[in-house]
Amino acid sequence: MKRLLFIMSLLTVFLVAGTLQLQAAPIPDGFAGVKWEQSKDVTKKIIANQGWRMVGEDARNITAKGSFNGMKAQLTYQFESNALVGGTVITGVYPKRNIAASAFAYKDLVKNLTEKYGPPTSSSEDNMAATSGWFFTDGATKDEYSIYVMFTKYSSIMDPDYPPNEELVGITVYYSASSLAKRLKNRGL
Repeated sequence: MKRLLFIMSLLTVFLVAGTLQLQAAPIPDGFAGVKWEQSKDVTKKIIANQGWRMVGEDARNITAKGSFNGMKAQLTYQFESNALVGGTVITGVYPKRNIAASAFAYKDLVKNLTEKYGPPTSSSEDNMAATSGWFFTDGATKDEYSIYVMFTKYSSIMDPDYPPNEELVGITVYYSASSLAKRLKNRGL
């Protein structure tokens, strides 16, 4: 009888754990249409297929002008050993006098990410900056991923669409597959 109770208890634990795992938020599978570990060549094709314009490339990055969350954006894809491991987006940039438009864009992006990944793991807000972060660990592989969204002031030096020295506000989004990047770097591929 004790053995049967033990087996039933164990089965219940596995069923509950399996149900919880199925209900967990999805883990980001890449950045802006490109899957983790895809090469720079594949990334260039995806950028071209989306009708975006490449504006820069170096050994570890490809930068493009495109869109993100329905807004014009500058996207930088980051590589380790020719495999995608992260990305950065600058979007929702407006003159400071239009702060409400950028703040709305930030809240809309956070809402969309929350619908997809659940509530942020961390967040903070003050009068001129706000941040929200999602941190994920793959239960099977123990790989770590993150998305970090920041609403803050910018310098117009960063955006040639605005006059020099104009104060801007905008959104920066970071995607990272940090454990993948570490593994590739350690392998030295």
